[in-house]
Amino acid sequence: MPQTPTMLNKVKLALRISSTSFDSQINDLIDAAILDLTKFADIKTFTTTTADAVQTNAVIAYVSYNWFKDEKFLRAYNDLKMQMSTSSYYRPAEVVSDV
Repeated sequence: MPQTPTMLNKVKLALRISSTSFDSQINDLIDAAILDLTKFADIKTFTTTTADAVQTNAVIAYVSYNWFKDEKFLRAYNDLKMQMSTSSYYRPAEVVSDV
């Protein structure tokens, strides 16, 4: 999915990339980060247009790890993912039924 210029620009700024040569690869990594956050961490769906600072930083950490292969970015991503997956703000509301 094409990313909003804002998310793409934020990620490229964090990577210190000004060229558009890698935009396709970066967009793929952004998509992968969002998929991981929404599917595997059970965080409610978000888009790059509605992402808050924590979500944006998680995406940046994910892309940075995959770009630089530096473990500190993976640790940062996993910490942010854990924070979001345990916060009621990011998780979908649970339905409680009287069965």
